[in-house]
Amino acid sequence: MPEAGRNLRIEVADTTSPTTIVLTGEIDITTSGRVREALIAVSSSGENKVVVDMTNVTFMDSTGLAALVGPLKRFRSMNGEIVLRSPSHGVRKVLEITGLTRVFTID
Repeated sequence: MPEAGRNLRIEVADTTSPTTIVLTGEIDITTSGRVREALIAVSSSGENKVVVDMTNVTFMDSTGLAALVGPLKRFRSMNGEIVLRSPSHGVRKVLEITGLTRVFTID
């Protein structure tokens, strides 16, 4: 697979609370750490809710799921949440198969 296909762009949208993180590309073993770091940075800033726009995520594996679940525990300890916005069909399927549609708020 070409390296370009394995890239992930992470953009923190200039929004008021809640913070929105827009992800574009693939979330896998090579990129999942960056997703986790972005979410932890938001929680460290004092924000207890984040919206993760997954409209343009083309692939997500188990390391991507872990990158979302770990920070979710941190947000919940702050009485907050991670909202997954518009996951692509493939990503939604992974969330459904793993039961995470019952764990995350999805809009």
